[in-house]
Amino acid sequence: MMKRNFLDSVDAVLSVHGENLQSLIGQRLQSVQVAWDVEQDEWFSDEPVVLVFERCVLEIVWWQLNELSISWGAIDRERAPNWFGCYEDLKLQWREANHAAVVAAIGRVVEEVDLVELNESTLTKGRSDSLKSSDWLLHGVCIGFETESETALSVFNALDENGLSNDVYETDGYRKTPVG
Repeated sequence: MMKRNFLDSVDAVLSVHGENLQSLIGQRLQSVQVAWDVEQDEWFSDEPVVLVFERCVLEIVWWQLNELSISWGAIDRERAPNWFGCYEDLKLQWREANHAAVVAAIGRVVEEVDLVELNESTLTKGRSDSLKSSDWLLHGVCIGFETESETALSVFNALDENGLSNDVYETDGYRKTPVG
């Protein structure tokens, strides 16, 4: 079972997982698995995203607004997903992710890994009750791949659940910190 160890800052993630994240550089992404709700026939995005590389397995799950838990080969994918321990009543199973960002990344070699932060003001832009804060929130793990065209796979915080995209976060409101 994946150990719950939530981290909420770039410095904390780099301190605990920086070396392992840096070791992804040069490895080929072999597969990405997600929890699938069989009855709803859809991705159950509260469970970890599992990225299988040549020499390791990276498991990522987001919780709350900016809390990230990472583990390395700790999830038994022969068992039904139930990371939080409260989904016994759901019919979940591990499946290969068919998200467009995943499909574009499978088989590619990792060139860079960045931790992404989101400026809190980006979340509240345009709201009259918005917080006047300039805090940076841990937001995503962005993996860039060797290719002729820019290819990335980001596992990000989709507000208390996991999200997948090919966003490289080169716009205002985001900042990236390379892991190595």
